[in-house]
Amino acid sequence: MEKPRYNAAIVPCQDYDAANVHAALVEALEAIGGLDWVKSGMTVGIKPNLASAKAPEYAVCTHPVMVAELARLLIEKGAKPSDAAKEAAALSGFKKNENSQINSIILYYKELKNNPKTN
Repeated sequence: MEKPRYNAAIVPCQDYDAANVHAALVEALEAIGGLDWVKSGMTVGIKPNLASAKAPEYAVCTHPVMVAELARLLIEKGAKPSDAAKEAAALSGFKKNENSQINSIILYYKELKNNPKTN
């Protein structure tokens, strides 16, 4: 019997450890049909919530580990995640701020892009 498919999924995640976030993302994505639609060579945009230039512990924006682990899943499928986080930050008018969650997302993503299998 085929597993039910949902339009949305909420999965608990105990912390922002990359392995825990990865497992929660996989579980949530499987509940909504997975990433089978992703084809090798595709460019896929990731648009995190960038509400304010705050550090990750303020939980104002999408956590950088969440963005990085989604990017990792897309890379594993052969896709190329776009630099949407950086572009969205620029379009939103955010200024560079070393402590901002936006810069954390960008730096984490750059590191993942440079070393997709070692992070």
